Amino acid sequence: MSYLNLISLLGIFVMIGLAWLMSSHKSKVDWRLVTFGLMLQAALAAVLFQSQNWTFGGTYPNGILFAGVESFFQAINDYVAEGSGFMFNINGPSDSPKALLTTVAFGVLPTVIFFAALMSILYHIGIMQYVIRAMAWVMQKTLRTSGAESLAAAANVLVGHTEAPLVVKPYVSGMTRSELNALMVGGFSTISGSLMAIFVMSGVSAGHILTASIISAPAALVIAKILQPEVDTPGEIKQAGVGQEKIASNVIEAAAVGASDGMKLAINIAAMLIAFLALIAMLNALLFGVGELLQWLINLSRAENPIDINWTLNNLFAGLFYPLAWIMGIESADCGTAGQLLGKKMVVNEFVAYLDMGALEPGSLSDRSKVILTYALCGFSNFGAIGIQIGGIGPLAPERRGDLAQLGLRAMFGGMLACCMTAGMAGLMYGVLR
Repeated sequence: MSYLNLISLLGIFVMIGLAWLMSSHKSKVDWRLVTFGLMLQAALAAVLFQSQNWTFGGTYPNGILFAGVESFFQAINDYVAEGSGFMFNINGPSDSPKALLTTVAFGVLPTVIFFAALMSILYHIGIMQYVIRAMAWVMQKTLRTSGAESLAAAANVLVGHTEAPLVVKPYVSGMTRSELNALMVGGFSTISGSLMAIFVMSGVSAGHILTASIISAPAALVIAKILQPEVDTPGEIKQAGVGQEKIASNVIEAAAVGASDGMKLAINIAAMLIAFLALIAMLNALLFGVGELLQWLINLSRAENPIDINWTLNNLFAGLFYPLAWIMGIESADCGTAGQLLGKKMVVNEFVAYLDMGALEPGSLSDRSKVILTYALCGFSNFGAIGIQIGGIGPLAPERRGDLAQLGLRAMFGGMLACCMTAGMAGLMYGVLR
């Protein structure tokens, strides 16, 4: 085990310590839950990282499990290319029109539409409900969390933070503050299956991003229950009642409803990217201009050794988030670049951060740093997501809007800590189990 693995191990406990400092009831923290949550996350991470050694004589260099996940997402990409090619009339022999399929608008966003339709079908025929129940049962038995928060944490692994609460829709109004906080932290610390697909298309490892979402579920419960320990009595929930309401009468209608929802999400993502990337360019220009003005004023009185000020958002993020990158086990040489990406993830969103990571020049990050960042960026923990989540959960229980608003900012920071805790676990496993 290298010193970087030990730093990652330390980082896991630093995240737990930061959560404890923010706790609403420090003396009420259930340390058994924290211990078993860490053990469950470590066990899941160990199995999934060790699976990369199941190469079957070298047939699958990254392991049959990771190879299977990569093949699944590659198949998704191929299916989307067929639909997009027909829609945009680019299935001809020329390679030039086909280049459109590598763009965000014509290649990436259509993936959201297809994946939303696929998930809607899986929900309609009951497969997703079975998977969610199985994951929730494991967490409920090991961590002794309530049925509602366990189900929500399990649902967040594969669906978005505004869709997952629908799994426990009948119980949201009666949730304790601790359960409500767990629901929100779980949403901030994972991403949806639709976004997994498009991040894979941008060059992120499919196996690692799926692993990140899975092992973030127990991490989210650990951080959430430290931030807001249970001081009330959670209500009972029957497993038989789990699942989204049927929104379609048959598979065809389910696919149509999913495609329609996916289209809305794709349009929202497109608008978000245009707006935020434009705002980043504007802020960079403003920062650079202020820096140039300050540099000129200072250098007026400095005939010798003039200073050079180069203010940009990237430089600002690199400095602010350098310590966070380092404590997760990222190599010192990569902490500046990692800090830029972590800052963009929190201030802007994870979509921009993943796209920027995929656009880095080969060799800009070591393989270890790239893997850890894949886990750290895998979550909706950004300022804009607070309003999205409150807006999504609020209509399910209007009387709890006040609690949601009070918990929102701290739950977002909790989601960030859970993502960093997951990244620390990946850093601990990297090189030890592979």
